[in-house]
Amino acid sequence: MSGEYAVVWADPETHPHKITEKVHKALTEFQVSHRTSNDEKPEDSSRNSSNRLLLPIIQFRVREEESSIPGGVSSISQERPLMDLTSGYFSLYKHYQDFILGTPQVAVRIVAASPKANGFFGLKGISGRIPEGYTSLEQKFMKSVARAATTFAWLGLGLSNVELNEWEKDRWTYHAKGLWFSPRASSLPVLSLFGSTNLNSRSADIDTELLFVMTLPPTHGPEDGGRYPVVDLRGQWAREIVDIRVDAKEWNSEQRKMWWLTKVIVY
Repeated sequence: MSGEYAVVWADPETHPHKITEKVHKALTEFQVSHRTSNDEKPEDSSRNSSNRLLLPIIQFRVREEESSIPGGVSSISQERPLMDLTSGYFSLYKHYQDFILGTPQVAVRIVAASPKANGFFGLKGISGRIPEGYTSLEQKFMKSVARAATTFAWLGLGLSNVELNEWEKDRWTYHAKGLWFSPRASSLPVLSLFGSTNLNSRSADIDTELLFVMTLPPTHGPEDGGRYPVVDLRGQWAREIVDIRVDAKEWNSEQRKMWWLTKVIVY
């Protein structure tokens, strides 16, 4: 019947709590075969996907999301890559925090929702304290950034590599999420991560998330005859970042007052 669908797992004897390894194997084989089949079409260089990769990622027991981001950065080996990251619910998973704080050669610009742009702002009860909770997490993160910056300076690696901004627009809430990598601050992005993830602890450990990593070559080759749409797509990514940052202001919430119980709940 139109509008209906079914998900069929070929091994009904396997209990749902024990399919992690089999699902991981099936997804890995699918991704490898997909890339191979695209790379075996050299006769059509203007459409060949060997330089363009769209990789599906799932995060639930199969923990592909957290392992993909460091790999993406490693593939951009220019003098100082730039990572732009945004989330309406900023609570970086420890895996991501460790990567950002431990990689001073990568400049990181983060845009998070201000308390007023949080969907829970103004609600009664504990739910209304959620924006304060994210402020507490931001404060904790920025203290870690300051400690890392001190270490970087002592090692002669420069100052902090992290810039945090808050998005706020009158009567708007902010739910944007995404991640972009550029070889350097002056160049267009070559990698984007998009999908359902908020890039936070809940997305990593509790929710089921489906997302995609898309990579593009830094330049289009002469064999494309000027028809390769990579530059246009990279330009769209760059405009996305600019549009997001239009209403973002420098984070200055070190001294923002919070209810003491909020700090206890977050802790």
